[in-house]
Amino acid sequence: KRRPGAILLHDVTIPNLHDRLLRVARWQRWDVRASEYVRCGVPDRVSPALLARSGEWRKIPPLRGFVEAPTLRDDGSVFDAPGYDKASQLFFVGRLPAGYSTPCETRAHARDALEKLQAAFYDLPFVDEQDKAAAYAAVLTSLVRRVLPSAPLVGITAPAPGTGKSLLADAISIIATGRRAAVLGLGKDDIEGDKRLTSALLAGDAVIAIDNVERPMFGDLICQALTQPNIRIRPLGSGYLVSTPTNIMLMVTANNLDVRGDLRRRVMLVRLDARVERPELRRFTTDFLQEIARQRGELVQAALTIIRAYLASGDAQSDLPTFGGFEHWSRWCREPLTWLGLPDPLLASEMLRAQDPD
Repeated sequence: KRRPGAILLHDVTIPNLHDRLLRVARWQRWDVRASEYVRCGVPDRVSPALLARSGEWRKIPPLRGFVEAPTLRDDGSVFDAPGYDKASQLFFVGRLPAGYSTPCETRAHARDALEKLQAAFYDLPFVDEQDKAAAYAAVLTSLVRRVLPSAPLVGITAPAPGTGKSLLADAISIIATGRRAAVLGLGKDDIEGDKRLTSALLAGDAVIAIDNVERPMFGDLICQALTQPNIRIRPLGSGYLVSTPTNIMLMVTANNLDVRGDLRRRVMLVRLDARVERPELRRFTTDFLQEIARQRGELVQAALTIIRAYLASGDAQSDLPTFGGFEHWSRWCREPLTWLGLPDPLLASEMLRAQDPD
């Protein structure tokens, strides 16, 4: 379920290419009787022949993904100009969000930026400071996920419905895309879940929320999508494999999230608990998502400032435990927060290992 205006990638089909060829060229054939060229349609053999030459499309630039907010290139420089960026191989769709300004690089600016994030998420009932840190790390991740080779699954859990799990997922998505998160159901079994995840990867969604999971989460495909920069998958209904990047922001919401197997070490947990009998009856001081949307440009600038200030400082948070398979993510989205005095965003995830029966 995608929100109106969602950007997707589509395969170039023969009818699609046929239509584009009609738009960009005037096609003619020789009329013997009239002894002149006359208008005609595109010959049927032309579109299939061009599609068959896909290995020769060297002039078409490679697409790593699209973004809908300013982000960072691999070297940490800012990419905030709409259109295609050759250095990052990303395409910026749309316009700069209102209120956005160029990210800064000093520790003082990073502290101010962190305070802005903290104020924006003040109303959510986080269990502890480490859960707040994990939520801020998720915001940072959503903006730079396209250039990270891997990133953990953001698991948003609470003991009761109505606590604000989907609200947090939507807020993170609004900052990154301007829309609420595209929602994906896990399905009744792993086969159905893998099919849905495969479709999302091929469509190039920037942010996906696997919503209201009611069964244990595990599986090879989701583990590969979290740790491998590219994977080969079989599109639904086809008999061939395609290679696709996995730079998609994955979140999952559940009541008492149950993660099993090797997926446990690939999750950053965010715990919410309203500590009331009927969480859904709570009143917020403001319309939370509307306020996030209003401040979107400022929050994008704040998140990128935190990352850039840390990278520019040259400091290394060597006391943090290594997060194998996610070193680049840890450098960009975890260490900047501990550098500013917050707890390790991964501390809450330790409860998943404590629950592991193995």
